[in-house]
Amino acid sequence: TFELAFDENLSVDADMTAYLANDLVVLNNEGKTLTAGTDYKAVVQGNKIVVTLKKAMDGNFTVRSADTINFIQDGSANTAKTFGAVTVVRQ
Repeated sequence: TFELAFDENLSVDADMTAYLANDLVVLNNEGKTLTAGTDYKAVVQGNKIVVTLKKAMDGNFTVRSADTINFIQDGSANTAKTFGAVTVVRQ
C-alpha cells in the first residue's frame, strides 16, 4: 500500500469508486505497467489516494496520472489536473 497526497480533499462519486484506479498509471520496479483493478486498486481518503497492490511486490514504483483524468475530483467536483511521474518506495 502507498499513498499519493493532493493539495485539496478529494471526492469520487460512489458509483465511480471502482474506476478510480484507471486514472493512475503504476509501473513496478522492472518498468512493467500494472493493470488497474487486477494488480492494484485505489480509494480516496481525504486529500490522499491510497493505492493497494493486490499481490506482494516490493521496491520502487513509478506513478503518474493517465493522459486524461476522469474520476479523480476535488470536493467541488472539479476534475484533477494530470500529473507527472513520482517515485514511491514500498517495503
